[in-house]
Amino acid sequence: MVEDEWWRPLLGDCPASDDGHTRRAHIASNNDGFVIEETDNEHYMFRLTDQQSTEASFKLYGLISDLKDGVPCAQTIRNQFLYYLICEGGIENVRQEVDRAQYTRDGYEFCAPIQRVLRQGFESIERRYFNSIDEDFAAYYRQRDLALNGAGTSDSMHQFQEAKRKVSGGASAAFAFVMANRLFVVSCGTTRALLLSQDEFGSVQVSPLNEAHDIRNPAERQRLLSLALRPEQLSCVNSPTRCFGNFLMKGGYMDDPKLSSATAEPCTVEPIVSGGHQIRPEHKFLVLVSPSVFTSIEQMGIQPSNVGQYLTQKISNAYTKDSNDISQLVLNDICDEHCLHQIQSARHPVPVRESMAFLCVSLNAGFQPLRTPAPAAAQASTVERANSVKKPNAYLVPSYVDFSTFESHPSREAVLSKVDRIFQEINEKRKLRRIEEDDQGCC
Repeated sequence: MVEDEWWRPLLGDCPASDDGHTRRAHIASNNDGFVIEETDNEHYMFRLTDQQSTEASFKLYGLISDLKDGVPCAQTIRNQFLYYLICEGGIENVRQEVDRAQYTRDGYEFCAPIQRVLRQGFESIERRYFNSIDEDFAAYYRQRDLALNGAGTSDSMHQFQEAKRKVSGGASAAFAFVMANRLFVVSCGTTRALLLSQDEFGSVQVSPLNEAHDIRNPAERQRLLSLALRPEQLSCVNSPTRCFGNFLMKGGYMDDPKLSSATAEPCTVEPIVSGGHQIRPEHKFLVLVSPSVFTSIEQMGIQPSNVGQYLTQKISNAYTKDSNDISQLVLNDICDEHCLHQIQSARHPVPVRESMAFLCVSLNAGFQPLRTPAPAAAQASTVERANSVKKPNAYLVPSYVDFSTFESHPSREAVLSKVDRIFQEINEKRKLRRIEEDDQGCC
């Protein structure tokens, strides 16, 4: 048992889940691949269940990622969140809200009361974290005052920057509860949760269970504008707009002249709760994904709207290899493709691939792996294939590769013609000689 995993005697790992992690890497100077950095773990995950198989049992999953030197914050939040749930009645409070949920014409209303309960818990957890770094706060304000009074030195300026770095650290988190066969997701930051469903015909649907809390989110933009911030000021709000820690965007925002006009803290720790729906047979996988996974995929030229479909195909591929180690196989595949894309990039490649984390939960058995489209017959004309109208296949996830650049390229026809000639040469070599009459007599 790891020293700080004090909850192990109380909760066990959920056997229907796995997690994976990859370290930060930078591209080699010879452009020959990425070099793994020996850095501290920047992600904290758990996938727990109580030891009794009763209807009142629960399952709990979480992925917490550091933000800008936020490893101490992420570790503290993981420990304090579990302490709040297990030792301070957090789980029981959530369970009571589920039992008391009122039925409306749209179904049971779970999210609002659970959000009220967890908001109090999140605020308490963050206060404990800030209390744990009170010496860093003292150093930050002491060195800041020296600088403002003109008494700072190069050494004190270095100490000020170091203290500023520590108090600005934060963490993004997403937690998932399964209680009374209902799934809830609680998020605060840019950690994402996805639900993969598959119908009886094999068609897969990817549904986001939460939203990224950043300035690209319309609801978050509206919240910030309601604080008397002007649209041009929003870019000064460090992402994410909801998280643990990140004091400079909370109590310290008044020190920033670009944000001091806000009527309240631009960044909040208030969580957003979603879900509450019954887990049905078509619900196959719950996935928690670190923000860096989305970033790495988008760095390969994949549009944000297609990331979920991309991950679905990766999960399907990993499932066919080892259904007990899906998360690590998915991350390894992403790393390989990201490395290859950066090496072959005609433009300046991304110099760093951030560390990534992935947690996959199997909600129901019976997942049918997606089939990769079979290659066209070699003897078919390449030009005919290019010009033919392809009918969509409902059993396959739509392609996440964008061919629009190739389709509009001036060399398109020349390339297709060359490929067609190659296929013709292959066909010529495959032709059989004509059957003679003597050959028929031998049969």
